[in-house]
Amino acid sequence: MNASKLQYHQAIFALLDLQPVISQSQVSLINQREQLCQVAFPASVREWFSIEGAADLFFNNSNNDCLENVE
Repeated sequence: MNASKLQYHQAIFALLDLQPVISQSQVSLINQREQLCQVAFPASVREWFSIEGAADLFFNNSNNDCLENVE
């Protein structure tokens, strides 16, 4: 599913001239992790980790910083 407009991270994708794609499998993993930890992640965190390839995008456009895996 394409994300027509992100609420929190649209500017990043506009600057990179990329079209974000929401990964339903990532959304499912986030939901599972929230249930397991009994917490609700902030909406901006949910949005970022729902985007297909977000970890690679972050790594390739930062100082090679890595994000934690939600699995």
